[in-house]
Amino acid sequence: MKHIRVNRFWVISGLETFILGLLFALENNFIDQPPHMPKFVSLVDNPPFAIMLMIVGFYVCMTACTHYFSQSTRSVVTFILLFIWTFYFIIFLIHDVTGPFLIPRYTTVITGFIVLRVMSEAMWSKKS
Repeated sequence: MKHIRVNRFWVISGLETFILGLLFALENNFIDQPPHMPKFVSLVDNPPFAIMLMIVGFYVCMTACTHYFSQSTRSVVTFILLFIWTFYFIIFLIHDVTGPFLIPRYTTVITGFIVLRVMSEAMWSKKS
């Protein structure tokens, strides 16, 4: 329980990543296809990406809940989470720019805040 309390942010981030993968796995074509959007944008919610997200989310949760969450593991987890959430932020941003939307959709805003939160937690969190 002590490790969960100290690393609660990383557990929450792992759950968010796992739930994003689960959402992509359960929802067929979560990212819709506006007319001028590049084709690769609609491919990132296919089952291989969803399975990868669920594996990463599970890994982050399990390592954050144990005493194995050392500085090197924290660096790997930070890199993986920043890569994934920045990637999806860019994908959702491309989707919004090429689509007929006047303002960014909630997916773009939420992923942007998650990227900022992961960066701030990586810089200012206590080392366990």
